[in-house]
Amino acid sequence: MTVEDNCDFVLRSELCRLLSDLHCKKGFHLPGALENYREGLIVISDDSKLISYLRKYSSGNLFVEMSPGHLMHRALALAGRFRLPPVATSRAVLLNESDHEIHRVLRAIALNKKLSRLSADDQASEMETLGMLISRHPLDLHRDAMRGIRAVPARKMKGWAGRHITMVGWWVTGKPVRTKNGRPMEFATFEDTTDIFDATFFPGAYARFHKKLAQQRPYILKGRVEVEYGVATLNVGWVGFLDDARTGEELT
Repeated sequence: MTVEDNCDFVLRSELCRLLSDLHCKKGFHLPGALENYREGLIVISDDSKLISYLRKYSSGNLFVEMSPGHLMHRALALAGRFRLPPVATSRAVLLNESDHEIHRVLRAIALNKKLSRLSADDQASEMETLGMLISRHPLDLHRDAMRGIRAVPARKMKGWAGRHITMVGWWVTGKPVRTKNGRPMEFATFEDTTDIFDATFFPGAYARFHKKLAQQRPYILKGRVEVEYGVATLNVGWVGFLDDARTGEELT
């Protein structure tokens, strides 16, 4: 084992010891524990009490954390007060989409809760950290608003051929094209909690609503169901956002 390997092993051992004490020892005191196992560790924090305690003993490998949305001005003032270098971070809690379930398990362990009892405040927001939801459909966040709308689910769309209906969907993708006369239109794909569905914005509808398209928001779509070669498509006549709807008049 090289000197570098031995140092790496020692650091990992100290981190494991700290984490074990944190979860298993009653009356665990993090500042004191960090001081005992400080050698080789880099501490980044915006906790003024922790910074103040550790600064009394050494300023080596001690940094003040600055991150968006977490009182950056206070962190900068803290760095100046203790004459410590600030470090910019993103407060990332996971690196890959697949890590979110592991994050939830770790938070449940840390809070001594069942997974089913974790609240939104107990864990990182999927939308904020990933830009998407992976444990449930994004429309699940809007179920209360959907109750007031008689929307046809995507899996039953074909049964409404030739009729005008209302649908609720989440934007998936779109393909802008031009007619043979050069007029712009768009073929779009949405999804609800039951299936994906296609929607066509012919030139008239596209001219009215194209600025609303391609947004990660819940849509309300009204139009006529057309079935060709066994595939149902919504010929869109009107589109709006579910989270903008306030009155029944806006949905007519």
